[in-house]
Amino acid sequence: MNWDWTAPWGAIAGRSHGHRAIVKVSLAFLVIAAYTASTGPAAHGACVNDQFRVGPSAHLPDCRAYELVTPAQLNGIPQAGMGNGADAARFTTLPVLPDGSRYIWESTAAGIPGTESSGFANLYAAERTEAGWVSSRLSPAAAQSEASEPGSFSRDQQYNLFLVESRRGGSLTFPTCGGCQILYLRHPDGSFHLLGEGTVPTGSDSDGFENGFVDDPYPSARWIAPGGGHQLFESLVQLTPETPTSKLPRVYDRTPSGLKLVSILPDESVPDSAAFAGSSIDGATVLFTAGGNLYARLDNASTVELASGSGGAVITGGVSADGSRAFFVQAGNISYYDFGSEEVEPVATPGDATLVQVSPDGSHAYFLSETELVSGKGILGAPNLYVWDGNSIGFIGTVSSEDLSRNGFPAYGLALWTPGIETRTAATNAARLLNTARTTPDGSVFVFESRAQLTAYPTEGHIAIYLYNDASEDIVCVSCNPDQPSPSGDSELAPALAETGGLQMNLHLDAPNLSSDGRQVVFESRGALLPGDVNGAEDVYEWRDGTISLISTGHAVQPSEIFGVTPSGNDIFFETGERLVGKGQETGALAIYDARVGGGLAPQQSTQTLACVGEACQGQPSAPPPLPSLGSATFAGPGNLKPKRCRHHRRKHRHHRSRSHKRQTSKSACGRKHRRAGK
Repeated sequence: MNWDWTAPWGAIAGRSHGHRAIVKVSLAFLVIAAYTASTGPAAHGACVNDQFRVGPSAHLPDCRAYELVTPAQLNGIPQAGMGNGADAARFTTLPVLPDGSRYIWESTAAGIPGTESSGFANLYAAERTEAGWVSSRLSPAAAQSEASEPGSFSRDQQYNLFLVESRRGGSLTFPTCGGCQILYLRHPDGSFHLLGEGTVPTGSDSDGFENGFVDDPYPSARWIAPGGGHQLFESLVQLTPETPTSKLPRVYDRTPSGLKLVSILPDESVPDSAAFAGSSIDGATVLFTAGGNLYARLDNASTVELASGSGGAVITGGVSADGSRAFFVQAGNISYYDFGSEEVEPVATPGDATLVQVSPDGSHAYFLSETELVSGKGILGAPNLYVWDGNSIGFIGTVSSEDLSRNGFPAYGLALWTPGIETRTAATNAARLLNTARTTPDGSVFVFESRAQLTAYPTEGHIAIYLYNDASEDIVCVSCNPDQPSPSGDSELAPALAETGGLQMNLHLDAPNLSSDGRQVVFESRGALLPGDVNGAEDVYEWRDGTISLISTGHAVQPSEIFGVTPSGNDIFFETGERLVGKGQETGALAIYDARVGGGLAPQQSTQTLACVGEACQGQPSAPPPLPSLGSATFAGPGNLKPKRCRHHRRKHRHHRSRSHKRQTSKSACGRKHRRAGK
């Protein structure tokens, strides 16, 4: 149901006094229809937030309710997390804290009025309070930079990267460097620090930052650990005394005790060139390549060689979250280095393996191979999908060659865990949105996209979302509705292109579409998977324990897109042009909402007094009237009440429709308050 928040109750109840009883029956049917239109678990029942589960929120599963995250009046386009520019300031990160209480978003073209924002790209942190979601500016103020570009941030969201364009002006710019870009790290206290500040003394600060040291205004950020204890970056500039003077890349780590050179070999010698290759989340274990070999620097104290380039090119596959294992591919074989035993352990040795996913705890690896690794399963010469669980290899299914990497830029696919679209590898391995698969932290559940038909349901070449359970070895199509003969569109974990007409989620953001317990998958579909999806546009869905539910309404004119999910799945952030709360944005303007379990905020609900017409002046009943007996054709009662006299005046009301709107003027109104439809 597409609720009209501004319509007077009389517009729903009707104007004819002689048909009041019939209207009551109609209302009862309408309310019942709204209740039963839920496509997931019971929309109403034992939910402590039932007072907020009205209007558009009434259809949501899991006791969810909508909350507006971005301001209702926003003079700009909201985007998830950060800008798609700022090439030297990006790595994979989450836009939302695990508890769903804080969400980072960007406003493009303009900022929130009154926040000292620049007119370029502005980054904000929206925090959930009892008064609603309140956004505060993280970007430099206009006086500091008239043009800053937000980059990535630490997982605790306390440290944020920003690129500043000197030619645009501001106190953070260098007058002497012309049109250079300067990379700053914003600290929790709101101060900005040059990420590439060096420790080599100089008598002439030609870099424009007059501190008496050689600095690099524009290094390449690779990882900022939670708490800021490790700030990893690459630079072509000699920033420490032991660094070679040659202008080749090397890896640095800024710690509380000072700037450290990371790219040091096991014998403590320093190679002329080195490249960042991954890190543990805490930044204590840092991978780098030099001379074709793969190394790990441990706590800025010692270095170990993980793999020699003499056996072929080494492709890093990432570090486990706790830093205990580092995966890599060499000559088509997958291995990992165990930092506890200091040994290299084989995972799969087919000679043609391609990594698809490594679970955060390092216990599972999912990969592709055209080799038959499980007797009697798979197709020789085709892209077979396998899982390694630490002990043995299991077969999942044979996917389509189109699943490996879709054409175009950016490319999406199963084979992009290692290369992505850039040479860098983020600390948590690859740029997640480019990779069309997810795992639970323990790797026991795996979800992925494929055009292949891997279950009995006929997908007819459409992209479907599949879930594989390693314990039961079962595959489930989570985007397939058995009540439909076939899908009418593709389903995806993340948008391949901007569908809303706005800006899509940044390619370097992490979206845990699969909940940490493996019971929930959040995805998008261009096809209508449920009867309530009637807009013919892309919508956001949830699959939970075998049940598919709409998260967006399925009624918005514009497509809806996933903009973030918490690991628990309790918070699903998405962009829509539909107003979903009483005090939401104007319909058609893009905004970010959270479909939150147990959610709903009283200040966001409509409190305005709406004009009434005819019998609507008698007030809205607190509950829908009972249905009449099916055997009766008459209605008994004292008759219609004589309407009270009230002072009439004219008011205008805007009635929103799914594709158009029009203004109507009520002919009479009185001051008695009444509730909005659906509450």
